[in-house]
Amino acid sequence: MKYLIIFFLSFSLFAFDVKVVPTLSSNPTSGTGVGVMSSLVYQADETSSPSQTIMLGTYTNSGSYNLFAINNMFYHDDDYQINTIAGYVYNNSDFDLSADLPPIITLPDTNANFQTKVFIFNQQLLYQVIEDVYVGGQIFYTDQRFESKNALGHAFLIAKGIEDSSLGSVGLIVNYDTRSKKEKLF
Repeated sequence: MKYLIIFFLSFSLFAFDVKVVPTLSSNPTSGTGVGVMSSLVYQADETSSPSQTIMLGTYTNSGSYNLFAINNMFYHDDDYQINTIAGYVYNNSDFDLSADLPPIITLPDTNANFQTKVFIFNQQLLYQVIEDVYVGGQIFYTDQRFESKNALGHAFLIAKGIEDSSLGSVGLIVNYDTRSKKEKLF
């Protein structure tokens, strides 16, 4: 029987509360990975809920990795909420297609190799118009890029119709939030 020990590091840095934990992941397309997540809890001002910044990074046995930064800030007695997410994902994909090929077809290489790069950004700015009701705006952007690493990877991307793409949007948000100041951290 194997034992897994997971540590949790918590300390105070100046006026900030810092938490650091390891992460484990498993995904059929990116492999098995380890990483670290850190959380910084802070007060934007004395009258607001605790705010939080989270940094997350993971590296997998396929050479894939991701990096994310998240910030949820409350300001001016919680009249303002500012939420930000920025991230980058690099997925080094390797699919063995031998099970999908008819038995009469034999190829020297049945692995479709390609890489995926994804950038994500989201920004929300909210203002409390009446108790528990926030109104504001949002900007969202994502960019996906695919690159084949061998001929079968190129054929796989074409056969599945997988192409580079970008998506951006701007929108209005109405948010109903009844959490207490202490609960907003969670």
